[in-house]
Amino acid sequence: MKMFKKGHNMDCEKEYCIYNMDNRCRFEKVTINSLGMCDDSVLISLDKGFLAKEKARQLQNIEERWKDTDK
Repeated sequence: MKMFKKGHNMDCEKEYCIYNMDNRCRFEKVTINSLGMCDDSVLISLDKGFLAKEKARQLQNIEERWKDTDK
């Protein structure tokens, strides 16, 4: 494992990590495992009710777009 200090200004692709700000890692010391993945990410928790509503909403949007392509 490698450890990087905040000064490296690392890119971050984990959108739901609490340390991700504008796709940059804001954690003081980041540990990268042998697969090149961050071992320090902390993901936010979403309320199950909110998550279910969002899944249904986004699924409906996708299905509506597919209907438009069937014309």
